[in-house]
Amino acid sequence: MRMNSILKKRYAGQSAFTIIELLVVIVIIGILATIIFIFYTGTRTRAIDTSLQADLKSASTQLELDKTSNDLYPSTKEEANSGKGLKPSTGTTFDYIYSAGSNSYCLTATKEDRSYYLDSTNRFPRNGSCQTGSFARTWGGTGSDSTEKIVKTSDGGHAVAGFTSFGAGGIDAYIAKYIADGTLSWNKTWGGAGDDSVNSIIQTSDGGYVIAGFTSSYGAGDDDSFIAKYTNVGALSWSKTWGGAGIDRGISVIQTSDGGYAMTGYTESYGAGSGDAFVAKYTDDGILSWNNTLGGVGEECGYSLYQTSDGGYIIAGYTNSYGAGSSDALTAKYTADGTLSWSKTWGGSSTERSYTLAQTSDGGYTIAGYTNSYGAGDIDAFIVKYTADGTLSWNKTWGGMDFDGALSLSRSNDNGYVIAGITDSYGAGNKDGFIAKYANDGNLLWSRTWGGAAYDGLYSLIQSADGGYIATGQTMSYGSMDYDGFLVKFDQSGYISNCPAQICQSPSVTATNPAATVTSPIPTVTNPAATVTNPSVSESSPSATMADPIAIETTAKPAMTVSFSSQELYVAYPGVSKNICKQWTVPNGKQIKGFKVSQATEANYDFFRVYLDNVIKYNMSGVLTDKYIDTSTTPGTILKACITTDEAVQDGYGGEVTGVIYN
Repeated sequence: MRMNSILKKRYAGQSAFTIIELLVVIVIIGILATIIFIFYTGTRTRAIDTSLQADLKSASTQLELDKTSNDLYPSTKEEANSGKGLKPSTGTTFDYIYSAGSNSYCLTATKEDRSYYLDSTNRFPRNGSCQTGSFARTWGGTGSDSTEKIVKTSDGGHAVAGFTSFGAGGIDAYIAKYIADGTLSWNKTWGGAGDDSVNSIIQTSDGGYVIAGFTSSYGAGDDDSFIAKYTNVGALSWSKTWGGAGIDRGISVIQTSDGGYAMTGYTESYGAGSGDAFVAKYTDDGILSWNNTLGGVGEECGYSLYQTSDGGYIIAGYTNSYGAGSSDALTAKYTADGTLSWSKTWGGSSTERSYTLAQTSDGGYTIAGYTNSYGAGDIDAFIVKYTADGTLSWNKTWGGMDFDGALSLSRSNDNGYVIAGITDSYGAGNKDGFIAKYANDGNLLWSRTWGGAAYDGLYSLIQSADGGYIATGQTMSYGSMDYDGFLVKFDQSGYISNCPAQICQSPSVTATNPAATVTSPIPTVTNPAATVTNPSVSESSPSATMADPIAIETTAKPAMTVSFSSQELYVAYPGVSKNICKQWTVPNGKQIKGFKVSQATEANYDFFRVYLDNVIKYNMSGVLTDKYIDTSTTPGTILKACITTDEAVQDGYGGEVTGVIYN
């Protein structure tokens, strides 16, 4: 009773003080709980790490014993220990990668969200995972397809976007999701009766995706910009168009720090000149917050957009209203509300364009593109480094005697840079894709090309979770009968496993340090009242054809049943605007199981086509020799070879079916 009386008096007279005391107690309990949680988490993490390292050391010892007994490491983890397999501790999984060519392995042990790995050359466990290996995949149908952009996903895989011959209209926008090893998870098209294409893709904070591009199926004018939101499994959430009566195209999109989105691109509907760059800011549900144009009396375009560490924005593109030459690379910095802070041009007396940018570890910026004013040849790729206020730090060119251009730039884990693009100076075909690695100070470390006999271009590149690189683009050397999109995985040094020399090369590239002209223009900025619509879009999930270019090149080609010596299926250049064909029927009721093609036509304009029983099996332009087309799953009896030309006069050349397999 006495205690109850004391408590009643105390709480009756000092209620405010008691509340403070209770809050103090709650705070102390919270602090103690946090300390206990941190201690428990740290202790558990250390225990998991110790267990993983112990499992790896034990497995490595067993693998060395296997090698001692058999001279080779086991090809799978199940074959290890005389067929008993590698046995990790409870809750741990092993991922084992074996390379037969070098008789080497890499082993990853994973438990919860922790991973350690070791390999046959360094048997000390390190934090991280083995590289997933390199690969190449094409994606497409009988028409033209292209993968324009790639983004790394939170599950370790990748998502790409571009345009496709599948869907509702002429070309449709598409988005596709891959797992880490290049296996396709799902793909979707977006579009209507006109042409629709994606130029940019990001993964959003909720695990979904946002794409941006242009549409002639929906909107207010000829072409409108569009932005569309998807869930993590590819379900369309919403779509918005932006534009006016002219041509408007969205080229780059980002998610902003407030959860919304921002897009840059090109507009002919608004602004000061014939075409202006624009930036449009959206809320998280696609509502337009503000938009600005930037330009002069000529033409400007924004190709790449980045949110800076101060919450503002920076774009890279080109201008022919300002600068030193006919067209200069443009970089422009904005505040968070879209106010222009500064702009810079970079170039010489001729043409320069920047297509891509990244913020650097010191708060500055790098841009990349192509230059016709500097370098070794006709057009060279370039990379330029600026400080945070737009002061030029250094610039480099990359290239040979012909066309070379950078279309993608990625900052690497070691604070260096990797560019990717198209080269006509190096490689195997008329144009090949290339990647080039630079140190932080702009020193060129290595260069690689990828491609076959026809056109191959790398349009977008990212660094993968394992430290390698994944690029996407467009190929005519591999895949179906027209341009196909593709995905190619490089290791940390830019190599592809088992890649033959006719695809993968390491050129010695000319690099220069140009004395470029930098100006600080004051462009005209407007705030247009753009038309925004919410279109009802057609969607589909196409069944695309996928192929492995490396397997195609490394698989032995069968001997021809007959090799044509009298030019039975040779079609010479017939002149302008023609379609000329020759036909051949297999004898004695046999069936054609494959054929070889050689050709020399004007790339991208004059095409050599081969039909089997009136179904097109081959459709390419450019120069290539002895490309083998396998028709064993759909054999036929009648081959028809045709050349289709455009209105421009060319020197004599042709295409030919050089041999046929039949039985």
